[in-house]
Amino acid sequence: MIYIIFFISITIHEIGHLIVSKIFNIKIGKPRLGILGYSTKEFKTNSLTKPLHKILVFLSGPVFNFMLAILFYNIENCYEISFYMFYANLFIGIVNLLPILPLDGGNILNCILENKFDFYVSGKISLLIGKIILVFISLIYCFAIFYLRNMWIFCGIIYLWILFFKEERNFELYLKILNKSKNIKC
Repeated sequence: MIYIIFFISITIHEIGHLIVSKIFNIKIGKPRLGILGYSTKEFKTNSLTKPLHKILVFLSGPVFNFMLAILFYNIENCYEISFYMFYANLFIGIVNLLPILPLDGGNILNCILENKFDFYVSGKISLLIGKIILVFISLIYCFAIFYLRNMWIFCGIIYLWILFFKEERNFELYLKILNKSKNIKC
């Protein structure tokens, strides 16, 4: 039942991204089914796309989760599902706002940094901040695992590290492709 609740909550999260992206005419890649639900990572933007619009698209997923959490908080708690829907949506909204790439918070941080720095510097800073926060969260979770005796915490932090390393690898790969294309043009 918990998995179904998380799947529904993550799907609502992605629908939030989709709705706001349609409002600002930002094309999103096709949703892909992942371990925990759908993911719409790929943005197809152009030079006319305003950074604020991209930030609002990234914020929309967690905002939808918080709205759903508020809705289920106000429903009578006589139903067990409303209790789980409240906490699942609250958890998904908060975790997605962490400034860790590829989470929404990491993408928001990267959008803000891209206004100040070039792509390379903003990417490196975003990845460094994300890694520092992940290390800090991992240390806290190590103690929480022993205290709470909950293996889902361990699985969650491993999943965040996998996402982060994949994003880091994609960034390095993109830089190699970019450097090769610059060398070819010269």
